[in-house]
Amino acid sequence: MRRCSGGWFEGELGSCKREERVVLVVRHYPPFLFNETEEPCEYSLKDRERMLSLLKRHDIHHYLAGHVHETIHGRAKELDLHTWIVAGTAMSAPPTLSTHPAHSRPKTKTRTDTACGANT
Repeated sequence: MRRCSGGWFEGELGSCKREERVVLVVRHYPPFLFNETEEPCEYSLKDRERMLSLLKRHDIHHYLAGHVHETIHGRAKELDLHTWIVAGTAMSAPPTLSTHPAHSRPKTKTRTDTACGANT
């Protein structure tokens, strides 16, 4: 995982966890295609174990990726993590994100983050 300004990403995840915010991580590469037990491949993150550990530590349940050029819903059951790979055919994917239990958490503030910096 490329580090941005000395742990920016990890710091932002920690801040969101403290604020009890629902987080959707968006990256180009998915951590896996269908589940966390499959062998890493050319389509998945090279640092998958580190990313999954980080997502688990910060209670992240949603991950959006591209790269594969197919629409795939994956799930890491142990982490309660849902991944969506969307590209080109994204409109055919069922809208299941809003039904995840994490969405029942209260939302207190809205924050817009930008790459390697944040506007609060």
